[in-house]
Amino acid sequence: FVVTQVLKTEMPVVLRFSVAPIYFSPNGDGVRDRARVGFDLSETAEVSFSIIDMDGNEVRELADDRELAGDRRWRFWWNGRDDDGNVVPDGTYRMRVVRRKEGRRLDSFKEIVVDTTAPRVALRSAEPGVVDPSNGKRVAVTIRYRGPSTRGPEFRVWRTDDGEPRIVDRFRGDERRRGVWNGRVISGDYAVDGDYAFQVRVRDKAGNEALGPD
Repeated sequence: FVVTQVLKTEMPVVLRFSVAPIYFSPNGDGVRDRARVGFDLSETAEVSFSIIDMDGNEVRELADDRELAGDRRWRFWWNGRDDDGNVVPDGTYRMRVVRRKEGRRLDSFKEIVVDTTAPRVALRSAEPGVVDPSNGKRVAVTIRYRGPSTRGPEFRVWRTDDGEPRIVDRFRGDERRRGVWNGRVISGDYAVDGDYAFQVRVRDKAGNEALGPD
């Protein structure tokens, strides 16, 4: 009975798993190209640490039978590649800690999502459709789009009726999938009479970029 009680109350060697960000896109664009993964150890142990797919197959070994100090947080970078250097397929992955000498294995419930697919984004509206910045009234053209909600989506204003289309202003929107153009161009002056079009650039939670319209 005493032995049974000790086993039940024994502190686990791996206290918790960690991953940040949960969603990432190893596409080489420098934005969320890798994830910081790892675990907390309660005591010194010789362990192996791997990334596994949802079928339990190991795709990348990040530590091989390493003796790691206890009462520590151990973190590793995973670049979304397998042991052969290939980018893994989009999907959900987990983490695994193995103590081979003790015959123990622990798989995480926490998930890592690899997503390299660009989101879909499209402009919904730009209202009002006609403004006159020269009359002294405050200009506010509200542009709305369909697509992922993100902090600070970038809106671009294009002049389309004066030679080759060109960007004349950029500004940030908000998390409600909208932006407001004040009628000014990059120089700070009000836009002159002409035709203007809008474009929005957003990133999804994995870091994939999309332009609408492209």
